[in-house]
Amino acid sequence: MSFDDLDDVCRIENDTFTDAWPRSVFEDDIKSEMTYCPVARNASGELVGYACLMLFADEAHLTNIATSPQQRGNGIGTQMMDHLIEKAKATGCHAMFLDVRASNSAAISLYNKYRFSELYRRKLYYRNPPEDAVVMVLPLGERNSDG
Repeated sequence: MSFDDLDDVCRIENDTFTDAWPRSVFEDDIKSEMTYCPVARNASGELVGYACLMLFADEAHLTNIATSPQQRGNGIGTQMMDHLIEKAKATGCHAMFLDVRASNSAAISLYNKYRFSELYRRKLYYRNPPEDAVVMVLPLGERNSDG
């Protein structure tokens, strides 16, 4: 993701989420060395999806993933998840974590396909409308025994 992508990213964000992130959050993610934000483009080069993955010492946290409403069901989310998991593994992460609205059955279905499991629920974590977050984890491999 680059600053030039932000108009398209924010359009998809606002079309997808009732509690959309402000542009400034994406700007901060682009600047951060800890955050990896790939985008997906269709054959004509149009931005059709994006994701944000925070990479800590040995853990990854998927903070955002979305596809253009017109492109849903075309495998873009699956391609992005494949890429994000490989990126997390390549950087030495032992697990990937995420939060998802309890009512977001499409996202939960995608995460279950990858064998994410529910750790716990954060009560009323989301606003607009208020809703629980399901915290999920995907083990990626062994922890580094050096530390």
